[in-house]
Amino acid sequence: MKNSQKGFTNIILIVVIVAIVAVGGYFVLSKKSHQISNNLVPTTANLQTYKNNNYNFELKYPNNYSLIENKTGILISSSQSCQKTLGTGGGQWPKDCFVYELLIQKNKIEGGSAHTPSTKVAGYSSEKFEIDGGMYDNLNQIYIQFEKGGIWYISYVSYHSENKITAENLLHEILSTFIFSE
Repeated sequence: MKNSQKGFTNIILIVVIVAIVAVGGYFVLSKKSHQISNNLVPTTANLQTYKNNNYNFELKYPNNYSLIENKTGILISSSQSCQKTLGTGGGQWPKDCFVYELLIQKNKIEGGSAHTPSTKVAGYSSEKFEIDGGMYDNLNQIYIQFEKGGIWYISYVSYHSENKITAENLLHEILSTFIFSE
């Protein structure tokens, strides 16, 4: 009888240990997923619309970002530190700085990592690649580009190397709202 009680005690001990590990794992994973969700780009309810009448498209971007239109496209930035950094031409890329840029030009961009097929943007096949480094420390960029009617639409987001997930979310959030209004 003593041997069967030892076996039963071992089984109970193993079940208790597994339960403790499972509960601990649950709390660790729920805390991590909560931290990630705090870094996500706002939902479409918190977006404003940009319309371009020259190329007949529109897209949406976060309300708390600023937009600048220029000759080659648009620049959307997340904070004042972005504007200061862009004015310096080098140095440390701020962790809170995310810059989305859309270039509209006749040729696509070559270089960076391998160009891989990406999701469709406004119904057009696109390719994705990344560039790490540059004139700013800790600067990385993710590019998604597609061609329509001989014109290349090149979207990219510049971000601090520690914030890739947030940068990818921003890029996909904006591109998921990109439509042509022909």
